[in-house]
Amino acid sequence: ASTRERERRRQTNVVSSTGATSAAINLASSLADLRKEREEQARLAVESMLVAAPDLVNVLAVDDDMAGPVLTVKQQVLEALERHISSDTSNDNFGGLVMARPHTDSARHFAKEHDMYGPIQKLITFIADQVVVEASSVNGCRRVRRLLRFNEKTDRKPVGSDDDKRPDVTLTFSLPPDSTLHNSDAKTIYSGDDDKKDAHPDYGDMLCVIEVKPDKSKQKDAFAQAYMYTRNIYACQHNRQFVWALTVCDSTWRICLFTHDNMFVSDELDLT
Repeated sequence: ASTRERERRRQTNVVSSTGATSAAINLASSLADLRKEREEQARLAVESMLVAAPDLVNVLAVDDDMAGPVLTVKQQVLEALERHISSDTSNDNFGGLVMARPHTDSARHFAKEHDMYGPIQKLITFIADQVVVEASSVNGCRRVRRLLRFNEKTDRKPVGSDDDKRPDVTLTFSLPPDSTLHNSDAKTIYSGDDDKKDAHPDYGDMLCVIEVKPDKSKQKDAFAQAYMYTRNIYACQHNRQFVWALTVCDSTWRICLFTHDNMFVSDELDLT
């Protein structure tokens, strides 16, 4: 009797285990189908929303009395970037991101997109720091403070996400804990709370997403993924009027501005 009871229990456990495994497989299949459906919806949405905006930078309008100083700062930042590249004896050029010569569409600078994350952050950080430095020396230009920081966790599922998508690189908005946005006397360029430095990105304080592809042919996929990230940002930040995104496909960069019903995309910016 004892033997029969043990056998009955074993068979019951087998049936139970088989049922649980079957349920898990069905759930995974359903999630995969939902993921494909959302990706297809994103691609269709991008096709209907995309608006070519060659002069997208003009969205950042400035007062007439600021136009001259802003152009001066822009020119000085470009000159500083050129000096940095020409004097880079290691020939690193931001991890190979900025190349000295063009290449064919079939060639690729990077084998894996993960290798591009660090160089992208280095280049953007260099330009942002130069804007702060140059603006302080131009007459008529208001004091500039860096209020953005990169989240150190790249390719991670953000807090507040309703899917399994993981933005490659994210920029969040941060204020110094001892000052307000209008405190012009603040002396510190803030780089983020120390206790949040290693935290996962959060759609609740995300300003910009950067989607990276090592292949230029993946531009449409990059647009679709950026669209999906921005929908999450809108869901977590109910007062957002627009969301910035940046796509980097090999050496080609595009600036994107997502509103509630349109997606404005700049011309290609080729770093070669």
